[in-house]
Amino acid sequence: TAKDTNEVKRLINLAGNYRFWKPDSSIIIAENALSLSRQLNFVSGEAQALITLGEDYRISGDFPQALDLLFKALELGRDLDNQEIEANCLDFIGIAYVDLGEPRQGLNYLLQAKELTEKLLLARQTCFGLTNIGVAYEKLNMLDSALFFHEQAYQLFTKVTPEGSRHGP
Repeated sequence: TAKDTNEVKRLINLAGNYRFWKPDSSIIIAENALSLSRQLNFVSGEAQALITLGEDYRISGDFPQALDLLFKALELGRDLDNQEIEANCLDFIGIAYVDLGEPRQGLNYLLQAKELTEKLLLARQTCFGLTNIGVAYEKLNMLDSALFFHEQAYQLFTKVTPEGSRHGP
């Protein structure tokens, strides 16, 4: 089974690589990962595949489908008591609401994610979330708040990324 669960992980990573330039392909690959994870009863893989699919649908502009999948992943993450999966879901749900034109609703989820990522010491994910919180405040035309969170993201990014590295550790 280890090889099978590794195949789920490989498919999820592959889907992520296709997301921004071939989202339709990413959806197909993520659906395969979801199907395999369910066959294997690999619940954390199922949650990750749902997150991947949710992001694919968000990128494709299908916000209702994206949110449905992300909320299912959130439920699985909470059932597993996996706070990292929960934080990922909260971030992506927040981003989906911001993209949908509902930045206040998005902030609700983004701020919950920030609290979890800081608690779990997930610096890169916290940086990601801070940037998206800044974007949500931009959409609300609350530019001082937007600048505050973007500056926090930048400061954290410079701490977790070695000088001269394009990709970080």
